[in-house]
Amino acid sequence: MFAALVISMLLTVLPAGQTDSLALLESKVVSYLEVLRCEPVSVKVEETDFLLGKCRSGEVRDRVARRAYAFYMDSPIMGDEAVAIHLTDKWFSPGLASFATDLDLMNARLFADFNRNSLIGMQAPALTLTDMYGEGTDVLAKGEGRLRILYFFDTDCATCRVVTPALANLLKTRTEPMELIAVYTGDDAREWALYRKDKLPSETPSLKVSHYWDPSGESDFAMQYGVLQTPAMFLLSPGGRIIGRKLDPEALKVLLDEENASLDYGSESSDGLFAKLLPPGGTTVEDIRLTAESILSRTEGSSRMRRQLTGDLLYYLASKKGQAFKEGAAYVADSLVLSDMSLWRSDDSLKVVGLANFVHDMYGRAPVGAVVPDVEAKGLLRGGCRDRSKTFRLAKLRCETFVLFVSQGCADCRVEIEAVSRRVELSRSKGLTAVQRKALRGVRYLIVDMDELWSSDPKMAETLLDSFDLTTLPLVLRLDKRGVVTGRYLSLASE
Repeated sequence: MFAALVISMLLTVLPAGQTDSLALLESKVVSYLEVLRCEPVSVKVEETDFLLGKCRSGEVRDRVARRAYAFYMDSPIMGDEAVAIHLTDKWFSPGLASFATDLDLMNARLFADFNRNSLIGMQAPALTLTDMYGEGTDVLAKGEGRLRILYFFDTDCATCRVVTPALANLLKTRTEPMELIAVYTGDDAREWALYRKDKLPSETPSLKVSHYWDPSGESDFAMQYGVLQTPAMFLLSPGGRIIGRKLDPEALKVLLDEENASLDYGSESSDGLFAKLLPPGGTTVEDIRLTAESILSRTEGSSRMRRQLTGDLLYYLASKKGQAFKEGAAYVADSLVLSDMSLWRSDDSLKVVGLANFVHDMYGRAPVGAVVPDVEAKGLLRGGCRDRSKTFRLAKLRCETFVLFVSQGCADCRVEIEAVSRRVELSRSKGLTAVQRKALRGVRYLIVDMDELWSSDPKMAETLLDSFDLTTLPLVLRLDKRGVVTGRYLSLASE
């Protein structure tokens, strides 16, 4: 951002009409855009708008906007064309910046109109085509858990004669479940039949092949997918999101290798990163949600990167104690993992999806606002005038009660038990006001030692394990007089 601020200062003070100075500024703008190469499209859009917004002179703004447009149109990074389309829509079409000629503006508008619906990260537009038997169908309606290759071709296309056999040879070497959706863009049924037979790959146990055409043009595939010439190839996620666009077989292979690469989650480096972003002690649920939203925005168009960062975040949150981390883990599990099962690969089933299901199950036990499970727990009830040790029905305690599930060898458990002792001693002291006495003496603390319970009554211990999230101890719950859970994953020591 420092470089952007320096450039913005130049944009503000640079006089119009100084050719040498404008050329120098353009070179600095290009250098800065180069720095942003690896940033997501949303960041590139934001930074480009920032620079253009600092231009006081129309001539300076035009030169910067044209240079940025050319930079992103010529970029080797797949997906950068989205920035060029944004520039057309926000700056050139409304007249806030100008191309050198009206023809340049017309070409930019045409490119935007034919490509805005099929950009990286977008849901692929619905496509109703006719199959070999004359039946119309939405070809993208069902993903069946497969990556899908959408391939537009023509029988008399010279480039297709090179790309089609290369694509067929590539698909013969792949073993992951995929579907080739081959779309003939012409209208010669006989030529289409011969091409299907001689050129396009046949089905295999892992490869499903579907053939369609649209001789009437009713699907408007040219506008929806920007198919102004063939071949045109897209890679779609099983859920129908565009992973790659305007690919050749070599680029397709790279994306397939990336999408199907086995990932490891919860590394020391990822834990270190999230520990800086979400440190224990000061993190809120809102912090976690904002981090999750940032992951989604920064991984647009890369399902592999989204899998990696989402899985790493879930691993980090699930390993931490405290209400914010537990709620955050449940949010990530439900909103980022289980809400889009098409994102995950078979090797992620245990690594991430299994963990997400486990977190979802644990978080659903004794939630805030629900009546505590009507189970028995043997423990030490402290508070009031005296302590009692016996078996209690949790739903029948009939007073505000903190229930602490602890373990003998747990240092954090000992800290919470000591916090209970301090509170009980304070409630029994004689120097309290009437208000303090009422507030403190009306509270009870039930300490349930799970280690002791496993030894003396394993059946009761197992029942408690099935009723509460005891994956990490201590677990501290707060119950009101009606037995409703009003807080969980609490810490008496930190209050």
